[in-house]
Amino acid sequence: MVSPPGDKVARSALSSLIHGMAETKQALLSRYVKRNGSSASIALLYPHIKANYECLYVCQLPFLDDLKQYQFPPIAPTNPATRKPFIPTAEQVDATRARSSTSSGITTSKTRSDHLEIYLPMKRLWRMHKMQ
Repeated sequence: MVSPPGDKVARSALSSLIHGMAETKQALLSRYVKRNGSSASIALLYPHIKANYECLYVCQLPFLDDLKQYQFPPIAPTNPATRKPFIPTAEQVDATRARSSTSSGITTSKTRSDHLEIYLPMKRLWRMHKMQ
């Protein structure tokens, strides 16, 4: 949540609120209505301050009425198709162990940039990330 652009009074008031909340390490619980005639909502607002901007993050919370209770059937210890228990065979256990040891995800690369390059899909993003 930010103040309206060009409104210096609102920006100053919101900035004071954000800094006060950040200094005292507090969050704000808010009840609001989005449109006339709609039902009320609850939100958690917490401050976020950076060098060039400040804002309140808004996290909408559910009312107790919004939560639905689902009844799930118990987890069956047997396979309903065969009426046999779900017990892996020795061959399946060995195959799983072999697969986990070969795909551990650990690389032998020594530099941090090589590790990051694996997770960034495009070179343009990599260059932009490197500049920050």
